[in-house]
Amino acid sequence: MVALATVGCGRGPFFDVPVLQVERCSAVDFLFVIDNSESMQRHQDNLRASFDPFIGGIYESLDDVDDYHVGVVTTDAYRDNEEGCRELGALVTSVDEGPGTDAVECGPFADGQRYMTEEDDLAQTFNCAAAVGTDGSRHEEPMKAMRRAIAGDSFEWHRKCNGDFIRDDALLVNVIITDEADGDEAPDANEEPAIEHWYRTVVDKKGQESNVVVVSLLNDVTPDCQTGDPAFDGKNIADFTERFTYGFVGGICEPDYGDIFARAVEEIDSACTTYTETIFDQ
Repeated sequence: MVALATVGCGRGPFFDVPVLQVERCSAVDFLFVIDNSESMQRHQDNLRASFDPFIGGIYESLDDVDDYHVGVVTTDAYRDNEEGCRELGALVTSVDEGPGTDAVECGPFADGQRYMTEEDDLAQTFNCAAAVGTDGSRHEEPMKAMRRAIAGDSFEWHRKCNGDFIRDDALLVNVIITDEADGDEAPDANEEPAIEHWYRTVVDKKGQESNVVVVSLLNDVTPDCQTGDPAFDGKNIADFTERFTYGFVGGICEPDYGDIFARAVEEIDSACTTYTETIFDQ
């Protein structure tokens, strides 16, 4: 059934925009924000090993969806991208396999895009793009990378490096994997606390919060992944994540992410059934 309604937030704070209610989503955009600092190798390996069954579960559960965008960004300005796309929040298309080696080209992907789609062999292309290495900055900024990847339209590089990746009519799935606290703060000119700023950026882009799924793998927010070191405490990212109806956190130290991603499939399926397409006033 299709119905017309209004909601109280859109691409600006607190104004009404028309929305079109649909029975299920028909497209999904996946953004993976991957910490590429020196302590992340085993977590990256775990993520890559878990992706194939995860995307297989998505295909099986979301049988009405046949349109996927999948992109990877790192927690710093990724130096192994091509010139012009070495920006925080730019999609990864090439990776560094280690000291003394040349960058490996993972993309362009199908149809010359800088993001992956269902036309790619996602198990293979994601395995390449997610191998971002561990030579990144120790000042990780996963939330700033997320914001710029999703809503950095005002940047000239964004049109070249991320153009058409995030769509108005697609469910957005953010997967954030970092073993340290986030170093991002709200801009000086913005009086909102950082968590509110992160949340507002995403919701303003997608029209309403239920059009977003957030899965965050963190330290110090689950019983099994406690470090006791404030530098590793992911509580600020957890607080952001849990503001979403379809948001939950898992422990980054888990030896296998299978259970976390199985739950993610369930959350994505639920979000897809309640998806509300926002028709933005042009």
